[in-house]
Amino acid sequence: MSRSAWPDLVFSHQHDAAVISRATQRGTLKRLARGLYSGAIGSDNTALIRRFLWQIVGQSFPGCVVCDESAMDKDPVVGGALYIVHGKRRSLALPGLEIIPRPGPGSIVGDTALGEGVWMSSPARILLDIFSRPQHHRDMDKLNDWFLLQQENGVVTSLKQLMGQIKKVAVLAGREKSLPEVLAFLASRIENETGASLVMASAQTLPDISAVARTLGAALITQGAATRPELAEISGLSKPSVSAGISELQTLNLVRPLYMQTVMKGRAAKVYGIAKTAGWVLGADIGNYQALFVARSLDGKTLAQRRIDNQPFKQLIGSAANLLESLQRELHPYGPLYAATLALSQAIRPDNQLSGREGPSQAGLSPSDILSRFSLPPHISLRLENNVNCAVAAEVVNGSAKGLQDVIFLQIGTRIGAGIYAGGQLIRGVRGCAGEVADIPFPWSSSEQPIELMLERYLGYPDYLDRLNRNGGKMTERSLPLLLERAEAGEPAAVRAVQEYGNR
Repeated sequence: MSRSAWPDLVFSHQHDAAVISRATQRGTLKRLARGLYSGAIGSDNTALIRRFLWQIVGQSFPGCVVCDESAMDKDPVVGGALYIVHGKRRSLALPGLEIIPRPGPGSIVGDTALGEGVWMSSPARILLDIFSRPQHHRDMDKLNDWFLLQQENGVVTSLKQLMGQIKKVAVLAGREKSLPEVLAFLASRIENETGASLVMASAQTLPDISAVARTLGAALITQGAATRPELAEISGLSKPSVSAGISELQTLNLVRPLYMQTVMKGRAAKVYGIAKTAGWVLGADIGNYQALFVARSLDGKTLAQRRIDNQPFKQLIGSAANLLESLQRELHPYGPLYAATLALSQAIRPDNQLSGREGPSQAGLSPSDILSRFSLPPHISLRLENNVNCAVAAEVVNGSAKGLQDVIFLQIGTRIGAGIYAGGQLIRGVRGCAGEVADIPFPWSSSEQPIELMLERYLGYPDYLDRLNRNGGKMTERSLPLLLERAEAGEPAAVRAVQEYGNR
């Protein structure tokens, strides 16, 4: 075989040993590792290994599964080691890399194919493997960072779905013993079905409860009332563990029996749910001229809904602060406030939520300035987000865009803004300004000079109403809701005004 015929990657078992030996002696082939050669004589050996990594792994360890730290890193071979699950016990040393196998089952449900004969561990399997280790061998900082990235990238979105996968994978992987700790980890960190932060995440706001009790509480919050056998099925816990966990939650007045469920055969079963006094959460949408507060119990029931309309922002923020204090007094019988999410009509930096950005919205007040007006318990889990980002997330989770991976929500009201959901992720931008379409230069003309925030002035209804009133005629109105009411009643001038605004 001539030099030019040798490919860049050669497996010795695919050729006659004597041919390989002669080519190596002639210098037309070079040895990379045991059973592995290359015809790219001048190429760097480490670069060749990285280039053909998955082919090498698949040939050397067919049917293997990338696992542990290698499955958690963006670069599986960071640090010079690749950890896999395979029946072989002997490691394979390569230039710049060592492949280290350990015992375990091959690919199971949820694992992803990387190439021929190579699989990547699923998130469920990774969690079960990590929690099967002794505590002093778990890098919890790395695990938390990895899990947060799975949530941000949309790999982990549903607690119910992941809990179901965890139970199946635990059996297939032989990791049943680590299941309770994994479920407790999920209960304290994962986002629930509504897209809001799971209330159980704020450990310091809850009594000191066991991992089993935390897991059961999370299941009741996210999946509703259930009997003990149903909770055992949902959580993967044994019936004695469920009984002990429910008793613990009842003692702390976090869970209570709701009613008896009759069955065709056997005894009636108690159905358990979150206790009325277990606590509550708050969502607040603080706009430029209006504010909306919604308080819900941990089982999702709406406890209160309050709205403030048509006030200048500095007056609005004072009214909102008074309303919040009133709500906390009113809802005291329902237990402590655990978490609050505030939606603000300004850019919120992902790296520093309190900084915001200077601009005309909300009287130029930063998120920190706005929060200083509110009296909130110091221990609660607090989250700030741009209001249009909240809107697009709501549509994706529970609205008209449910199930879609690419969505843009365009809000045109007092001001304009967009929420961008692309590739299954909410796009905020480095400084939180990804959806600030008001910054797009306008007008779009070769003969006119763009003016800062002109697009917002052109499309926002306050400026439109001002222009409408300045133009005279029969149409005089300062409030968009009142204009819409007049149009709905059939007033011709109002109908024309609404149609003109819509055509913009």
